[in-house]
Amino acid sequence: MKKLIFSLLSLSAFGHNLSFHKQIILEQGLKVQETLLGGLSGIRYDVSKNLLYAVSDDRARKSPARFYTFDVFENKNGLNFKVKDAIILKTGKGTNYRKGSVDFEDIEILDENNVIITSEGNLMSRYVQPPRVIVFEKSGKYSKDYLVDTKFKPHRENGHFVSGIRDNLAFEPLSFTPDKQHLFTGVEDALQQDGPVASTRTHSNVRLIRYTKTGSGYSPNEEFVYPLGPISNIETTVQSLAAQSGVPAVLALDKNNLLVMERTYYPLQNRTTVQLFKVTIEEDTTNVQGMHSLIDKKFKYVKKKLFVNFDEFLPKLSKDYRFLDNIEGLALGPNLRNGNQTLIIVSDDNFNKGQRTQFIVFEIKGKL
Repeated sequence: MKKLIFSLLSLSAFGHNLSFHKQIILEQGLKVQETLLGGLSGIRYDVSKNLLYAVSDDRARKSPARFYTFDVFENKNGLNFKVKDAIILKTGKGTNYRKGSVDFEDIEILDENNVIITSEGNLMSRYVQPPRVIVFEKSGKYSKDYLVDTKFKPHRENGHFVSGIRDNLAFEPLSFTPDKQHLFTGVEDALQQDGPVASTRTHSNVRLIRYTKTGSGYSPNEEFVYPLGPISNIETTVQSLAAQSGVPAVLALDKNNLLVMERTYYPLQNRTTVQLFKVTIEEDTTNVQGMHSLIDKKFKYVKKKLFVNFDEFLPKLSKDYRFLDNIEGLALGPNLRNGNQTLIIVSDDNFNKGQRTQFIVFEIKGKL
């Protein structure tokens, strides 16, 4: 039996301070500088340039690996985004990434000239690709990789992966603390050696990694465990079969407090639910960096409490698109004219004809 110490876990909501501001749906097939716009997986607002950055998780298949910038402005209809540029990301050799060699998922603004982007890697390609945290110049030129602990790198024995990331469930989230002294990333669901993925019967052990600023870079000094799930039943247990959950995004409020997004897809209903949890790394939360496996280990989870279930806002969405698409990105946005800051989420359309790029903007009344 697993020896686990649970922190106080409550699924009753805080009572959030978000109000619906606007939904923006982008048309499919939009071309930007000869690239196909879509697959937006991570977003970040650059206050100094008044630009929204959005990275595509296309795996360099539809177009070269890339991120986009959007001009941000407010008019009588509220906040708006207008796509501006497509920036092609380059390898250390200055070439385009091979198809399937990267799976870029989230983006952060490092400084005036550089961004940081996570890649999930790829276990299904001919050459297995590990997860990465990469620094690029804003021009798309490769700068360097940050260190990733070996426990996250896929390891295969007798034709089967026995440790490291699971395919398409690796480094999704990325977020700086406001003072940029710490950088968070983590896996979307449990590592192979950390137990099963989340289901309707059990939670899973998701590692959150806290990087700390060291000179001109960041080092992964700590790992904490976030309990993902269990997945909630929708209407009936049968209709919830095959549901998949994960952590696609986080937003660091400070070094010990985060907003963590949980997204669950119910294939039998073709429905997605998205929730935000307020998470606290307490003084006695266990740093599990030294544990290669979490199975049968004793540790204390981060504290987790529901902040908002975005289903609450479904009635506010336009009648022709009144559902949550494949939401993956989360970011603080600009202040509105009334002085209140915004929170933005975005969906990855998977380049699927039945899906769209869906921006939903919320007004924050007070502080998060």
